[in-house]
Amino acid sequence: VREVGRLSNGDEYYVEEIEQGKSVTRRLVFASNPFSIQPEIAVAAKKKKKKRALHLASAYHSEILAGLVGFECLEDVCLVGLGGGALATALARCSSKDARLRVVELDPVVVEIAKNWFGFDNKRPHLVVDCVDGLTAFDKDEKLYDAVVVDVDSKDASKGMSCPPEEFVQIEYLEKLKRSARRLVAFNVVARDENERRRALTNISSVFPVVNRLR
Repeated sequence: VREVGRLSNGDEYYVEEIEQGKSVTRRLVFASNPFSIQPEIAVAAKKKKKKRALHLASAYHSEILAGLVGFECLEDVCLVGLGGGALATALARCSSKDARLRVVELDPVVVEIAKNWFGFDNKRPHLVVDCVDGLTAFDKDEKLYDAVVVDVDSKDASKGMSCPPEEFVQIEYLEKLKRSARRLVAFNVVARDENERRRALTNISSVFPVVNRLR
């Protein structure tokens, strides 16, 4: 365990490193949702330069990136949910230098965790971090994005959805996303309850004319 602390809402978090042979995996875990890793990255030591290089380890991050590349949606993206910042960093690195990336994160403590432990650089050109509620992030924003990515974990362990909270898959919010995205909306959906998963996919399918599931 490299760091233990609390978010603004009092939830405890852990930054952990796990050694498996010669590889080291670093991950962020919230006590309220311990079964959802936010995020998980491989940490490779570079002895000559005496620094660490960070690489994506979560398969779903790679799948989201592949979807955005396939739709040519890397130039103007809004990411809802920062977590450890691995996906935001990958988006910034894969995009052109003039690409615009807006990151919406509710808790400024999470932004500091991402910067200190997961290589997130919020000083990149054309990258904006908004510490606001993702549910209201598009209420006054009339901007159109090429893509909107929703990667938010749930803090309510009593619910059958680990990602996202049920409010993010309600029809009203989905309609906001549809109005804000030109080409693509991507969700990270993690459900322990099959009924909750089915309900989320039904709502998404009722708003968006074409829905593809990667797994």
